[in-house]
Amino acid sequence: MRADMIAVLLIHMDLISAKINIQLNPEYPIAKQSVMLSVTGITGNIRFFTWFKGPEATSQYQILSYVDGSLIRGAQYFPRISAFSNGSLMIKDLDVEDEGDYRVKVQTAMQEDADISLQIYETVSKPVITASHSEIKENDLVSLTCASANADSITWIKSSSETISEENAITVNHDNGTIIFSEIKHTDEGKYTCWADNLVSRSSSEVYTLTISRKENEAVIWQPYGSTSASPYITALSVSKHASTVYESKQYIHLGVYEHI
Repeated sequence: MRADMIAVLLIHMDLISAKINIQLNPEYPIAKQSVMLSVTGITGNIRFFTWFKGPEATSQYQILSYVDGSLIRGAQYFPRISAFSNGSLMIKDLDVEDEGDYRVKVQTAMQEDADISLQIYETVSKPVITASHSEIKENDLVSLTCASANADSITWIKSSSETISEENAITVNHDNGTIIFSEIKHTDEGKYTCWADNLVSRSSSEVYTLTISRKENEAVIWQPYGSTSASPYITALSVSKHASTVYESKQYIHLGVYEHI
């Protein structure tokens, strides 16, 4: 077989086997930000392309068509959308209503199509720690709760020093973001911080200091941090200090994580 015939055959085979794809940039789109739906794998010159949002590529689900540099709006068009000559689509100021199935049909020497499901992620809100009691007697059932919207997991850490760090933090067990002290002791005193995480974001609470408030004229016997001893009353009070200022390292210690099911 002649070399020129082989070359033509190979080009024909490439056209047959070519498959376009849609890639999200960023991979995990975040609400209020932008996402690019990039079309890859296109071979040849683009004559025109059409984008759809919905279960099928019909006129009622058409977003837009791009022909010879001109944009033709469809039934699903909205102003936050932009089209590019390479077939890609950008959505700005993302909203959860933008979620759904997106499809593109690209016409070159042949027609190809691709589809992708778009999911919008929301960042976690700043966690807030609250105590079940403002003043607590020893051996009472007490809880600390870490609340944050859009969190997939909550991590608690505790420290006995002024600075919460990997070196002086200890493990704190918790249930669904809540630390439960079945019989609280003065050894539970310390600085508590919780972190809220999801796939696209992470945020920390203010440092929450748990201290002991003792009865008047009652003798106090101090023991090393971490030991167990009898103590009178415990008061939980909040210290306005950003946990983010003490986490200078990207490495941190996980002290018990819960996952939504």
